[in-house]
Order: sequence, then C-alpha cells, then structure tokens
Amino acid sequence: MKNTKKNFNRNILICVYGFFFICVLCGFIVWAAYRERDFSQKGWMNCDPAKRYLYIEDFEEKYDVVGMQRSEIEDLLGSPTWTETEPDTEEIIYYEYRIQDHILAG
Repeated sequence: MKNTKKNFNRNILICVYGFFFICVLCGFIVWAAYRERDFSQKGWMNCDPAKRYLYIEDFEEKYDVVGMQRSEIEDLLGSPTWTETEPDTEEIIYYEYRIQDHILAG
C-alpha cells in the first residue's frame, strides 16, 4: 500500500513537471515566432512576406525613412512583388509593403 502511494505521488509529480515543460516550450516557440527582428536585407528577402511587419520598427530606427526617396527604400527592401495601378489614375497600390505620406507599412 505504501509503495502504491509512493508511485502515485511520483506519477503526479512527473505529470506536473511534464506539463510545466510543455508550457515553457510552447511559450518560447510563440515568443520566437513573433518577436521583432533586426532588419537586414537578407532577412527581409528570405522572410515569409506575411511576417515582414516584424522588421519594420527596426528598419525605421536604422534608417531615416522620412525624406527618403522611393528608389532608396526599394533599394533596401527590393521591389514589391506585386503592384497594381488604381483604375483611371497613375497611383500605384502596393500589396507587399506600402509607402505613403511618411508611413512605411508591411
């Protein structure tokens, strides 16, 4: 009887430690996936376009975006992978990243 209770307590302890480990591991994975990235051209180009927003803040800290020419920004970020011109205008709509009135958005 005493041995059975000892095994039961040990099994509960193993479950608690296992659950704690899984929670910590999942938290680390989520943190790593959504933390801000240090901007680099290589990192930007190789990143999933849906996660490029993680680079924007660091990009704006490293480069004085206000006053930069569109060509300078495109040299750093590359050309947008897809653009569309607004019907009946010359305005280009960017879908990968947008440059509008001193705002750079991913």
